[in-house]
Amino acid sequence: MKTKISINSEQRLYIIPCKFGKSRKGYTFLGFEYAFERGKAISLWLIEHGVRVSIPKIERIGTVSGYREYEALIKCRKDSLREHQ
Repeated sequence: MKTKISINSEQRLYIIPCKFGKSRKGYTFLGFEYAFERGKAISLWLIEHGVRVSIPKIERIGTVSGYREYEALIKCRKDSLREHQ
């Protein structure tokens, strides 16, 4: 199940619910531009290492699909690093 995120367009942030330990809940934040730039860098790294991925699209900055794209690239990089250990 995917985490339900919220968007704060005014502050240009993704708002992501998270848990701390067993019972404490809160939120963390991720900037639109940071997610895009980091996702782009990760996708280029993956491509250089032979993994077929798409480079994030600028039109998706600040959208749920833009965040999902970033999230997928993070997972792909983690998986790729595990495979090369």
